[in-house]
Amino acid sequence: VHGDAVNLAARLQEKNKETGTRLLLAEETVAALSEARPDPVDKLECFFIRTLEYMERHPDWARVFFLEIWPAVVAGEPEIRQAVDAFGHRVIGIVASGIENGKLSANNDPYLIMSILLGTMAHLVSVWLLYQAPYDLVTQGRRSMALMRRLIEPDGPGASK
Repeated sequence: VHGDAVNLAARLQEKNKETGTRLLLAEETVAALSEARPDPVDKLECFFIRTLEYMERHPDWARVFFLEIWPAVVAGEPEIRQAVDAFGHRVIGIVASGIENGKLSANNDPYLIMSILLGTMAHLVSVWLLYQAPYDLVTQGRRSMALMRRLIEPDGPGASK
């Protein structure tokens, strides 16, 4: 038996051994899981928490992304900006779709929600890295997401009165 699926399964099995885990998902699987959720707030939470879980497992990558790459976007490096924009546009797309299908209030601004969500993520990870993991990153992410839910759910402050 050969092929892409078998090769991926073998790589995931090896990574499970290396990381001491029993279940390791490919990035494509995590993306499919978040997209399969019908509720836009659940999609955002899945995207947010899965990203933090990845960063917690890969602190060197998190350091490069949030302390080196993210600030470089401001410097205007086009290749880096394009990659970071794709990350942000995923959030914007989820919010815009939720507004379009009536699951989120039309008063929600997709760009503001993206700024709050990714800004929160950036600050959580930066503090976690700079102060040498003073808290559980995913737990703090869940607490932060609970607060953000209040802002973006249909009956939250963004809702029509």
